[in-house]
Amino acid sequence: MTRILEPGQIEALAELAIHRIRRALAAQLTERVAAAADIPDGARRELSQVRTLPPEWLEAQADALLSGRRGEIEMAVAPFVMAALQTYWVSLASRLSEEVVPALEVPGVCPACGTLPVASVVRVDKRSQGYRYLHCALCATEWHLVRVTCSHCQSTEGIAQHSIEGGPEAIRAESCDQCHTYRKILYQEQDVGVEPVADDLATLALDLLMGEAGYHRGSTNPLLWQ
Repeated sequence: MTRILEPGQIEALAELAIHRIRRALAAQLTERVAAAADIPDGARRELSQVRTLPPEWLEAQADALLSGRRGEIEMAVAPFVMAALQTYWVSLASRLSEEVVPALEVPGVCPACGTLPVASVVRVDKRSQGYRYLHCALCATEWHLVRVTCSHCQSTEGIAQHSIEGGPEAIRAESCDQCHTYRKILYQEQDVGVEPVADDLATLALDLLMGEAGYHRGSTNPLLWQ
């Protein structure tokens, strides 16, 4: 006997499937990290706790992370929940073709999932050498933005780049004097292996420098919630 579902039932089942996939990913990630030989005991205890928490709590944490509700985020487990969300969204985005991804309606926002970029990358591959791409913090989609343009307010005036003496040449902070924000900009020409999320975390000293200069981040790093 064939069962015909109403539109509301289909949406409910799809949402349930998404929640189950996200919880399964979180469980797999925490289990593998906890099994690593060099993980600190404190982190291992936190991971063990995550695996025993109610599914509803994990979903609430996922929603808080995606919505940026900082007061509701449990910082000790946030990186692992976010890693599961990133894995899920990267999988979804990788199935989209260039024809399916809609044209940008909101400048500076990921065309695939609507998330703010974590940083930008100036590429060296043959197809896009010298072009700058914003990198989505959630689904890792990259989209073009003209260089010497603020990735936050789109201004082309008052743009400057900053670096720390003796720091990595491939990673700089690009600031805007119009909106007083900044984001990291990574140059593959200096280091072809740069990775926006990881290298943004690895250069927190540059964030301190920019804060002292009166600038604030255009968006947060998805794995840093302090």
